[in-house]
Amino acid sequence: AKQAKKPKEEWDPLLKEMLALKVECKAKTGQEYGPNKEEKKPKGNDSQEASDKNKEKRAKKAAEKAAKEEKKRKQREERERIQREKLEKLKSAANEDWSHVFGDAPMIQSATKS
Repeated sequence: AKQAKKPKEEWDPLLKEMLALKVECKAKTGQEYGPNKEEKKPKGNDSQEASDKNKEKRAKKAAEKAAKEEKKRKQREERERIQREKLEKLKSAANEDWSHVFGDAPMIQSATKS
């Protein structure tokens, strides 16, 4: 009733009745009303060892992952090498004497109107 967002007047008496029944149940049985509380089993102590098939699958998956990472690393190194080469070409082009291509003529600037 509360989840359906009904007015408190509708669900409050039901809630009080339920709580009274829980108290009555505890008085008669000596136990709290509700699901049985099972002890939690500690993790890791009773775990089974993986089967040979699963071990093989995990090893294969790990090898594939390592190969994929190696491929990515090589691609990254190749990309960085190419970028370094481009940068070196640009630096050498900036320092190069271009007079043999364009000649020794001074730069011509157009007149601007004021």
